[in-house]
Amino acid sequence: MDVITKVKALYESNPDETHLELFLSDVRDSLITSNRQFMNLQLLLLIAVVTYYLVVHAGWEGISYGPVKISDKSLFQKIFLVIPSALFVMQTAIGYLRRLQREVYDYATISRCKIFAELSLHELRLPSNYIQGLDIMQFEAGIIGKMVSHIIGWIMIYAFVIGPAIYMISEAIKNLGVFGTSDIISSISSILVVIMCCSGIIIVVLTGRIKT
Repeated sequence: MDVITKVKALYESNPDETHLELFLSDVRDSLITSNRQFMNLQLLLLIAVVTYYLVVHAGWEGISYGPVKISDKSLFQKIFLVIPSALFVMQTAIGYLRRLQREVYDYATISRCKIFAELSLHELRLPSNYIQGLDIMQFEAGIIGKMVSHIIGWIMIYAFVIGPAIYMISEAIKNLGVFGTSDIISSISSILVVIMCCSGIIIVVLTGRIKT
């Protein structure tokens, strides 16, 4: 039994209202945390991918992380992509969690007062983020709002999901060609990058299937 089905069974059993209120409050607080982590991981992913491009392809030198300075460009090229690919799979995992939390919160709110859903007011009770703003814009801002929402939505998907995943996989494969499969560090790093990126894409697909 999945989480959504369990929540439906919970509400159909007419549980104590006090416990329901506490549960709903906990889910909302957890959703706020998930939203914050999701946004932070998106930003870190973008910074990491841009850093890799600047160092490997734009000749940027003197990379340092606090007291640690990286002077070996070839070593950087071999191993650094593991970092953004790990950020990518963490971002998608948090995205899966926040989508599940949102659907549970939506169902809980609607179950208590169906008029919220009929008037689309339940969206306003959710913790705010840009994704929620784009969702509401589709229904509240007319045709222009719907167009803008879809355009920005696809740009965000490409910028934080499709684009980074394709770029990291392609760079990992290129690194195998540059350093050869006999280079253990490069081979292991490239394999990890491909596995994590593909896993992240699968998680995104699974996230899209979550519905109440």
